[in-house]
Amino acid sequence: MASFQKRSNGSVTATIRRTGYPTYCETWPTRQQAEAWARGVEDQIKSGGVVDYPELKKAVLVELMGRYVKEVLEHRKGWRSDCARMEMFMREPWAQLDCTADIAAALRARKKVRLAEVSGQSFNRELGLLVGFFDYAVKEWGLRLPNNPAKQILRAKESPAARRLVWSNELLYRMLDHFGFSLDRGPATPAECVGWVILLLRSTGLRLGTLCSIRMADIHLDRKLIRFGADQVKNSEAWDCPLSDNSIALIRRLMGHRQGETRLLPEFAYSSGRLFREGRDSLAKTEPEVGNLHLHGLRKTWTTENAGKITDPKLLLKITGRKNMKVLIDNYYDPSATELAEHLN
Repeated sequence: MASFQKRSNGSVTATIRRTGYPTYCETWPTRQQAEAWARGVEDQIKSGGVVDYPELKKAVLVELMGRYVKEVLEHRKGWRSDCARMEMFMREPWAQLDCTADIAAALRARKKVRLAEVSGQSFNRELGLLVGFFDYAVKEWGLRLPNNPAKQILRAKESPAARRLVWSNELLYRMLDHFGFSLDRGPATPAECVGWVILLLRSTGLRLGTLCSIRMADIHLDRKLIRFGADQVKNSEAWDCPLSDNSIALIRRLMGHRQGETRLLPEFAYSSGRLFREGRDSLAKTEPEVGNLHLHGLRKTWTTENAGKITDPKLLLKITGRKNMKVLIDNYYDPSATELAEHLN
């Protein structure tokens, strides 16, 4: 229901509050005008429409998205991938809509098309980014939308965790050969960098973004660790990553190729995820068994291999840099039935 407040100059302010909607407030010269406006707003809310504020006509999505990129996304840790997704949205036809349009309907139509192109996991990441965008526009910019249109879209069904398939050594070497990797060459080109990234992820169990953030000053081979600051890790807490002898040897080899540089990997290492997917998909046309490989699967491979060596759960959490054993077991530990059978005897 609307409430009305008479101002000192004789005008009347109408305020409408309803659960799940922003507060609507306008000041009118007379109470009669204020009541008429309030009835119109309440009718639009009941019908599920968007209240016709003039600023919503001016609020074109593509312009708001550009502002969101500069104001929010460029300051996030995962800014590269988030900015790339938002820039993709900005090129799509629905981004030309203003905020009085039925944005949810446009997003539903997009969902049908998009799921023919990408997996459910990828679509849900895109949808999550849009949810955050509209929430920010309402809460920080005061955009008077009746609801978050991205929240009106159901998440896609996600397939089993094939993207975290444990890599066999055979598949590992097959991918390294495909990218022309050699220990005798440094990552001078993006393709050569992918090979180094694959081996480093396999030997350390790090996330791709964390690996790419390593500075030479972070590496302490004499103490067998890499020291990560809070800005380099996903959970925003500084962490010392312990290194095995194999990973130390690999890092020392790479540092030999990168003398005089301030970072372990070149800046273009951040594009390794995209280059890997392109190379994998190309190879999968003749060798389909590589089609389910993902770089993040190397994190699961490393965890599965090392979890069998470490019997103390607390020690395993410390080594992997995680806090929750359930997440560790459910998402990153996947021994084969043969390996499990050995514990039965």
